[in-house]
Amino acid sequence: MRILSSILVVPILLIVFVAPAAYAQGVQNECLTYCQPYANCGDSCTVCDGPYQIDTDCSPSHVSSCGGEGMTCGQCAIVSTWETDEEVSRSASLPFFCGGSSRWYGVNWSVFITVDKRMRHVTHGQQVCNGVSSTVVLSERYDDDFCYEFRYPDCCLPQDPNCFAPPWQEGPTFEFPSYMECHD
Repeated sequence: MRILSSILVVPILLIVFVAPAAYAQGVQNECLTYCQPYANCGDSCTVCDGPYQIDTDCSPSHVSSCGGEGMTCGQCAIVSTWETDEEVSRSASLPFFCGGSSRWYGVNWSVFITVDKRMRHVTHGQQVCNGVSSTVVLSERYDDDFCYEFRYPDCCLPQDPNCFAPPWQEGPTFEFPSYMECHD
């Protein structure tokens, strides 16, 4: 009998000691969850003054702000980032050549020219300071790149009387993936 009563006492004690913690798992202090270190110190929020159940409103409570009652606010933080690539300059370099831009339906043999590009890679961030959001540049770098610019749809030879292609160097042709073709 003594063992049985000990077994029954343990679950009852667990319920008594764990149950208040379950009530306290709700948002006791809205300010603690709402106010971020980068929030505006004047933003208002609610502080719970008494015990409450998770499924009910906090009562009694009082209105406070992110700048009161030990809150941290008014600082700055980067809350999101994204990257962009921008073309800064472009210059074509001779000679013209016969190239094949490969696509899903096959290769399109045409006259192209190589284009050198200067690219700017930028990492942007959304910064929030004291509740005010702004966009900032976090980093940037410059890279050299190139692409192939389409000039004429046929690799005919300039000595052909029906050819209006720019004079391209006769020689080996080469195939390249379609993403290497210049796009505006």
